[in-house]
Amino acid sequence: MSKDFNRFLELTKEKKLSKIMPELIHFATEIGNDELKQWLLLEYNGYYRDNKAIDDSTEVPEYRQVPGQFFDYNNRPLIIEEPSLSFVNIIKLRNTISELENFSDNKFYRINDPQLNNIINTNFKVKVHYFSFHGSSVIPILDSIRSYLLSMLLNLKVSTTNLNETSENVSFHPFVEKVAGKLFNDGHYRNAILDTFIELVDVVKTKSGRFDLDGTPLMQTVFSPKNPIIKISENVDEQQGYMWMFSGAVMAIRNSHAHKVIKPETRQETIEWLGFASALLKILDKAELINSKKIPDETRNKRVY
Repeated sequence: MSKDFNRFLELTKEKKLSKIMPELIHFATEIGNDELKQWLLLEYNGYYRDNKAIDDSTEVPEYRQVPGQFFDYNNRPLIIEEPSLSFVNIIKLRNTISELENFSDNKFYRINDPQLNNIINTNFKVKVHYFSFHGSSVIPILDSIRSYLLSMLLNLKVSTTNLNETSENVSFHPFVEKVAGKLFNDGHYRNAILDTFIELVDVVKTKSGRFDLDGTPLMQTVFSPKNPIIKISENVDEQQGYMWMFSGAVMAIRNSHAHKVIKPETRQETIEWLGFASALLKILDKAELINSKKIPDETRNKRVY
């Protein structure tokens, strides 16, 4: 799936929109994304009344605006002197994407829209025949459509990416992928987070040998700034900071009230929580184990659940 998104992202950057939109419409249909499909059909076929994608709520987007001027039957321009009424000389183009691409940036074009003409006639008591605009004003419209399409594809890529695909970019710790991968991919976000932080505690116990401790006492003993079992930094203040990071992970996340705190609504939020756990696990991998002889022999292999 991510390969499809990557290909479409590259095509959207390089190709004419009219060339790639038909394939994107088919793709949106395949993945069942009605929002993307509806928007593509409107942009591709134009915001014309005979477009079947149009419904009662459809409006021509603001990014399709072009500045220009109305002219009467004798080619005399409608002069708007009042600044507050300057919006009159701006219209929204309903054209198909191919028509927009075919506008030349060194020519003027005319649009004869009876409905728009009637609005001017009614409100200004002036009869106009057509609206004229320069082709160069269409370039920002095409740029906006391209940018909007890229944004939609990027958002969809994030929302449909599996954890193992995401890890290609963010490089999760192997334990995170092992514990949370399937839960994340199946949409069990809260469980993915909680199980990962439970694993984090177990890894701390295993590395330190302090199976007799759990939760905050474990973290504050193991990462003690003055007498650490696991040393992360030679600097006492930094060591204490890491101690509080690990303690906070237990106090705020892996505790009996976690269901009140951990309520991820999106994949992105879950990725951020898992990223925090992954960072702690990577720090732990690099940390130095010391003072292991001070661990009581009778508690070295005793787990606390």
